Formats: sequence, C-alpha cells, structure tokens
Amino acid sequence: MVEKYGVTHSDSPEEQFKDCSKEYVANHTVEQRAVDVEQIVDELRGADWWNGKLVIFGGSEGGDLVARLAPRLNPDAAVVFSSGLGKSFPQVLKSLVPPHVVKEVDAKLAYARANPKSAEVWGGNSMRWWADVVDRVPVNDLLKSHAPVLLIQGTEDKSAPVSSGRAARDAYASAGRCELTYWEYPGYDHYMTDMDGVNHRGEVFERITGWINKTAHNGAPGCISGAGKNRD
Repeated sequence: MVEKYGVTHSDSPEEQFKDCSKEYVANHTVEQRAVDVEQIVDELRGADWWNGKLVIFGGSEGGDLVARLAPRLNPDAAVVFSSGLGKSFPQVLKSLVPPHVVKEVDAKLAYARANPKSAEVWGGNSMRWWADVVDRVPVNDLLKSHAPVLLIQGTEDKSAPVSSGRAARDAYASAGRCELTYWEYPGYDHYMTDMDGVNHRGEVFERITGWINKTAHNGAPGCISGAGKNRD
C-alpha cells in the first residue's frame, strides 16, 4: 500500500482539517502521490506473481491521481469514482462556496502560485498542494492515455459536481475519442447515497467489477463497437 506522508492507520483526528501532521502538510500533493505510485509499480513489474495486468482506481481526489498515472503506467483499465475531472479543483471550489468567498479563493490561489513550496495551510491543504492543482484540469492528463476509462458520477455530488463529470465526458467526445465509458447516477451523491438516504455503493461497485473484468481483456467497449461512445 502506498500511503500519504505522515498518515498511519491508527490516526483518528478530532478535526480533519486541523489535525494533519507536519509531515503530511509538508509533503502531500497529488503529484507526489503519482510519483510514489509510479515508482512502486515500476519496481513490481518484474515480479513472478504478476500476470502483467494493471487496473488503477481512484475516487474523489484519487481521480486526479488516476488521471496523472494513466499516461505514465499504461494500465489495462482505469476507473474514476466521484471525481468529476472535467474542471480544475479551483473551478469546482468556486462553484461551491458563497459568492462573497470567491474573492478570498482567488487571492489564496494567487498566493499559492507565487509560493508553490509553502507549507502554509489554507482550506485543509498546504499552498504546495494548491499550487499543484490550481491550473490543472485532470481530464487533460487522462486524454494523454489511450487506456479504457470508466467515469462514475452522481448527479447530486456536492464535492465533485456533475457538471465536472459531464465536462470530462464532453472532452472525450470533442476529441473524437472512444475510450471513455461514462455512468451517471441520477439522485446519487458523492458516496452513491440516494435522496432517501439509501447507499448503493455495493451494487455500483459490483457493476464496476463487471466492467473491469470485461474491459481488461477486451478493451474499451466504445472502441470495440464503434458505436455508443462514452456509454456502457
């Protein structure tokens, strides 16, 4: 397992945005995680037990990680869960905060650009983290790969809005690409819980497993059929 810096399984912070360790704040960025995962996978590629197949899966912030890793690792399939990817993190953030907070967001992001190595914390992350994501639209990284991709999105997701997922879907369509399978679940939130409070993550994950088993062997469904691109 490739863990984040300064995080252990025994951690139980009272306040998730205030109790992060100094090691975590100083080292955690999406790019650093991508570099770490890439190093581990490269070291494991020659292992006797590995059949050579690789599937990468990321949810929420981990979707950005998958987007960066796909062109580097050339996986047999990639799954992105509740991540959007069609807009930059700052674009998404500004769409979620009250209008009077947008100016503060812009000011902090400008500060992060000017201080990309700073460990100063804002919004639960260091300026180093913000500088890493501020001008990056994850789907642009994903499009550098020709791996089959499954993107799962709930319409009621308040962390990764459906508009971002649809923008990623549309980016693939605009590029004339067939590798993307896009599933949109009406009424589901970030955790695949519907508007009645019923969680459907188990059944969604079961469907994902079926897609992986099929796609890892046969390739992207849209590329095989030549029709129904961006759909299962």
